[in-house]
Amino acid sequence: MIIKYFRFLLIVAVISSYYTLQGQNVQILHRVQASSGLVSNPGADIYLGKVDYMPRVSFAQSAFRVGIEAGPYFLAKDWGLRYGANLGVRLFKFEGPISIIEFHFNAGHTWGTDDQKIYYGSLDVDISDWFGLNLTFGRDYHFDSNWITPGLYYKFSKPKGDDFFNN
Repeated sequence: MIIKYFRFLLIVAVISSYYTLQGQNVQILHRVQASSGLVSNPGADIYLGKVDYMPRVSFAQSAFRVGIEAGPYFLAKDWGLRYGANLGVRLFKFEGPISIIEFHFNAGHTWGTDDQKIYYGSLDVDISDWFGLNLTFGRDYHFDSNWITPGLYYKFSKPKGDDFFNN
């Protein structure tokens, strides 16, 4: 029962932080991510496919982001939904002659409609202003399994005035 209230409060806190700090150079970044991988447990390795919508709150002069995520997944011949919250930090930024490549680390927790409880870490590589690559490793501590998913994502928006590494 306490876990249900914690989930609700965590999601409300992330959403309300945007509205509270709206006048202080805060932006919402939108991203859709498609991943395909496997869930590995002692019994078998099972195909996993998922799509996530991930709005995030970004503070313009910071490398940190806070967000929520939700989306459908396909696992063991069945469809379900996942939702949760995440935190992200930019590790470093490489500016080449043609493009800018950024590396981000994200950590988060999601809950699934089939009683999944997953904490995860992911490495994101922004290969352009609009697209990126992702590798996620998650641990489902309820079913004692590992979720491993490489993926691609599309960014509907990008930070404006993001001068963290230029100061």
